[in-house]
Amino acid sequence: MKRIILSTIITALVITGLFMAAPGSADTDNISGYGYAKASSIPVGTLSDWDSLEELEFFLDTDDTDSHLYLTANEDGIVYSNNQCEDRAINLRNRAEQAGKRLETEILDRGEYYKWYGIWMKPDHYRVINKAQIDNNWYYVDPETDKVWLVLYLD
Repeated sequence: MKRIILSTIITALVITGLFMAAPGSADTDNISGYGYAKASSIPVGTLSDWDSLEELEFFLDTDDTDSHLYLTANEDGIVYSNNQCEDRAINLRNRAEQAGKRLETEILDRGEYYKWYGIWMKPDHYRVINKAQIDNNWYYVDPETDKVWLVLYLD
């Protein structure tokens, strides 16, 4: 019965376009049973920062990391939801690298999360987001919502 329900759910996700990545597909890496966009083969030193906030926002508008549920199965056929913040942040970073752009991951502790989101997380919980540099400006990017905000300006 559980297999039928799971099969029905996956079929519905495929039909609606929400089931995106599977282990071993051409555009994913299978890392510990999770499907991620492949990391770029471009050497990290050749990645460039974003030219403008508009360029970053256009990339985010055209990328679907924030709007699709990524499910994969391990070798035993067990489906895991890898739809956590760190998975989306890694996927978004890898997609930016494929575009030749640098988009780092950043870990927010409880205090930083409260500072930027106004909500207290449970103790020992963390949030993984992305960070982009445009000239002397550093921006945080929430990979689940595509929200972008200025974090630091250095002159």
